[in-house]
Amino acid sequence: LSGFAKVEWWIDNGGHTNTTGLVVSLATEGTHLLHIRARDVADLVSSTIDIPYSLDINVPTITHSIAGTFGGANRTVNWYRTPVNLSLLASDSGSGVASIAYRLDGGPNTTYASPLSFATEGSHNVSATAADNVAHISATLNVPAFGVDLTPPTSAPTLNGALDQDDGIYKTMVNVSFAATDALSGVGSNLLKINTGSGFVPYTTRLVHNISGNWTIAYFATDVAGNAEPVKRIV
Repeated sequence: LSGFAKVEWWIDNGGHTNTTGLVVSLATEGTHLLHIRARDVADLVSSTIDIPYSLDINVPTITHSIAGTFGGANRTVNWYRTPVNLSLLASDSGSGVASIAYRLDGGPNTTYASPLSFATEGSHNVSATAADNVAHISATLNVPAFGVDLTPPTSAPTLNGALDQDDGIYKTMVNVSFAATDALSGVGSNLLKINTGSGFVPYTTRLVHNISGNWTIAYFATDVAGNAEPVKRIV
């Protein structure tokens, strides 16, 4: 009779919004109750229609955590001196997380179910994405490269001087240098102590001994992961 005037609608217990069209814009993420009623020109109001709905408009987020004893970084790899557990953690404020998929060292996508364990030596790259229950996909998480190094480095001295083969005593000034190798994380430092010195100090340049007497040099090397070889001695 008097004709349609407007639609009134509101979400949950929020304020009313009036519109003369028949399209309602919903942008509040989560589970809600939409209330709609019509009003005519005579100001008569229809019964209210209640429509439950859930809205998820945001993609999930994904992060990671690593459990292990960290030593240091070298060649863009974060090195650990113990086995490592990598956990992938996802969240979604709307429909919830449906799944996490990861790729290990460029391999195929694999469904993540529990923390990934790395107990053998070597370095790795892991990327991952999360999906929610309405098929939104997160941005790709690229875990910084990490590695496991369980093996200490090895070091050895080089002595240059005139050695008497009969009594094993050097008859001239002696130059002593040290070199270390490590196949994984790389050499971190060479440390040495002369005679009964108060502590080990970093080796930076060759040692020159030109004073007669008995010398004892204790030395060892560490790697970037923090592994240390047993102390050795030159007597």
